[in-house]
Amino acid sequence: MSGERGILVWRLLFSVVMAVLLLGVFLLHLSSQRSFEVGDQAQGLANELSHTVFSALAGHRASCRLPRSVGGASYELWIENRTFVVRITGGPQSGNEYRSVACANLVVDSVPEPGEILYAQGTREGVVISAEPKEVPLEGLTPQIAVPPTDFYYFAKENVREACAIVAAYFYAMEVCRGENLDVRSYKWENEDSILISFTSSDGCLSVRATGYENEGDVGLVDRSWIVSSIESVENGNFDGFPCPSVENSVLNGWVYPPGEILADLLSKTWRSKDNAVVAVPGDVKLLPAAVTTNVSSYPAWRFEFSTGENFFVGYFGMLPWWPYENIPGFVFQSEPEMEVVE
Repeated sequence: MSGERGILVWRLLFSVVMAVLLLGVFLLHLSSQRSFEVGDQAQGLANELSHTVFSALAGHRASCRLPRSVGGASYELWIENRTFVVRITGGPQSGNEYRSVACANLVVDSVPEPGEILYAQGTREGVVISAEPKEVPLEGLTPQIAVPPTDFYYFAKENVREACAIVAAYFYAMEVCRGENLDVRSYKWENEDSILISFTSSDGCLSVRATGYENEGDVGLVDRSWIVSSIESVENGNFDGFPCPSVENSVLNGWVYPPGEILADLLSKTWRSKDNAVVAVPGDVKLLPAAVTTNVSSYPAWRFEFSTGENFFVGYFGMLPWWPYENIPGFVFQSEPEMEVVE
């Protein structure tokens, strides 16, 4: 009888020990899962802030509401140069930092607290970051003559279609990489209609295919154009191609107009047609990269299309500012029907 009682006691002790061990494993798993969730949400927040800056480029305003916590842990937001830093201040991950590099210079007016709204306003100097919305006047499209042209500017003059495709691929890649630092590495023509562009980023290498087509339609002084109709990521796209000067340097120094800047300029101005009627530019403007040819030369450009209900407008903005000391005229703007700014 005493033997059976002893076995029963040992079984109870074994069950208790196993229960304690299982509870410990379960709590350890929960702690690990919570720690992963904290890190995942912190990195996601940093990436989202970089994406907000990208959306605010060149005259646009964007905002992002900061969560009160990340994965249930308290945190603080720092901005160092062009980098958003989410620093964990509570829980097992206290002291850990998660970073994301913005695609523009950041001008910090004030940094919001968790639970508040971060506002980003694009300007020529960069993107103003503040805890309150700022009224920053649009400066329009003006050549950046304070800084000499970049190497990519000269590359674009001689390699118009390639430059057009590379710029389009760059802004596509910025969206895919969610604001990570990247720049063009190389390019090569895949066939007569498509070109492969390889980028280096903090996550490795990204390759993009840009496909275009010939358009023979006249638009003002534009006789014809090559329009980029699609951009897509390419798997296993490592290849040996031609080197290309930095696109990022040109964008940051004002020698490439981002698509957001073109849209902002279109929407911020009052336009009139040839018969002096006001042209109401809608918000759903279609914007495509294009290489245009005039009776003078070929130029990288942004093609815009929109309908007012009565008329369908097609036009081109120059993709690059034109260095004023060039010995041939550059390309600024053409449209059909003809549009001009109301002074």
